[in-house]
Amino acid sequence: MSGEDAPGRGWWYARRAMLALIRDLDAFYLEHRRCGELDADVEGERLWMACECGARLVSDVGSPTEAGGGDG
Repeated sequence: MSGEDAPGRGWWYARRAMLALIRDLDAFYLEHRRCGELDADVEGERLWMACECGARLVSDVGSPTEAGGGDG
């Protein structure tokens, strides 16, 4: 039974992580959309967003299996 639970936990972890990333990007955008130019990119497993005012958001978008350790 525990073997069946592990894939479900991975899916929920990935979903929560993606929703958190979207929430953080949206909050950054809303807070800095009037400051000046916004820039964003993905470099390897990191996503970053920067504002002309100097604010910066950096998030690790690595795989949930690697981040979770794999043993559940």
